[in-house]
Amino acid sequence: SSSLSENIALNTLKSSASARQNHDEFYAHLHEFGYEYGPCFRGISEIYQTEDGVLAKIEWPQALKQSDEFHLHPSLLDACFQTLVHTELSTADANNFSIRLPVMLSEICITKNTVNSFWCYTKITHRDDDKTIGDLYLCDDNGVTFGFIKGFIAQSVDSAASGVTTRTIDSWLYDINWLAQP
Repeated sequence: SSSLSENIALNTLKSSASARQNHDEFYAHLHEFGYEYGPCFRGISEIYQTEDGVLAKIEWPQALKQSDEFHLHPSLLDACFQTLVHTELSTADANNFSIRLPVMLSEICITKNTVNSFWCYTKITHRDDDKTIGDLYLCDDNGVTFGFIKGFIAQSVDSAASGVTTRTIDSWLYDINWLAQP
């Protein structure tokens, strides 16, 4: 795919960034807006605000036991998703903000096995009052792209919940059906 053939200019993005936050600053900022992440879901060690999105260093959370069971551990994938939310917070008012949650992605491709430390460059492709859409590019410390997440959508909880009914919620849940064993 052409998305994997293009390297990410990490140094250029970092040097031209309008703002930078370290791990503690980033998660304190998210907390101000109502986002609560436990220690196993705090994988962003530093994040830079770029002209068209963000660049974040993703690292294995110290509280999480190391594992090579996944190509991309769910906690690290979640850290990638957190970058899209960050793009909304730079100009937002914490008292007048609707939390955005992941609702959909169009395409995902990861070509490396067991990635525990990498960069995620998130480019915003669409933004309105109800949702933010972005393409996320994953690369190593040299900017070599090894994966992408295209068409990732984070939608306002208020707008996502407007069409939710009890019947809708019930269809989201698994139905447990115990079978007796002889």
